[in-house]
Amino acid sequence: MNAVKFFFRQTFVIAWRDFSQTIFSPLFLSLIGIFCGFLSYTFPRELFRFADSYVMPAFQQMGGQEKNIHFAVFVSHISLINLLLLFCVPALTMKFLAEERKNRTFDLLMTTPISSFHIVTGKYLALLGLVFCFLAVTFLYPLMVAVFPSEIPFKPLLASYIGLFLLAALYTAVGLFASSLTSSVFLSMIIGFILNVVLWFISQGQDFSNNPIFTSIMEYLSLGNHLTFFIKGSLTVSSCVFFISAIFLFLFLVYRVIEFGRWRP
Repeated sequence: MNAVKFFFRQTFVIAWRDFSQTIFSPLFLSLIGIFCGFLSYTFPRELFRFADSYVMPAFQQMGGQEKNIHFAVFVSHISLINLLLLFCVPALTMKFLAEERKNRTFDLLMTTPISSFHIVTGKYLALLGLVFCFLAVTFLYPLMVAVFPSEIPFKPLLASYIGLFLLAALYTAVGLFASSLTSSVFLSMIIGFILNVVLWFISQGQDFSNNPIFTSIMEYLSLGNHLTFFIKGSLTVSSCVFFISAIFLFLFLVYRVIEFGRWRP
């Protein structure tokens, strides 16, 4: 029991230190500003376009996804958030290891009686808290639609945001891994962005083989397929297992990189 308390205490100390130092930093506030700037332009535009089309006689005869605000407005909103996260998450994660290596503060952290597991877990939890703040701000946009007398499909919206959070958590783990590889913050951001893009396009490898087993593996590795399940309102176990497994894989790689640096002469 004492070991568990020690683990959570040490992890919380690292997580809270990094979270509190970053949430009011110019970098984080700038990224939030970029998010709000893009979304404040695109979301009302898509919403007004949907409202104008909704009253057209030809549109009133349509059914299904075309007349559903979730697929007409919210999906494009979520797609833009995903695109912004591809750029913003690597920019955020570069502070946590690469910048600390550059400023030599990471060397001081390594001399403390804190294990590499505490360091990885604490920094990742701090990043998750920051990513959650990002998504909480973006959730205000579809939430504001609820003040109007209209029926909002909250179930697929909440499922979409759960999937978006898992996807952002994967981006964060990848970005933290990229940040652990170098002391250059710019190179760390570039590596994190490239790795996240590769994860998106790795499933395109199914076009190079007609083997059904290989094709099924590539389809399972497709981030787009898993996110689509959530967007449709389905909380599938296989998609959750995929994201959690990928997150733990990259966090394990971060742990190994830190351990190698700790014991390297």
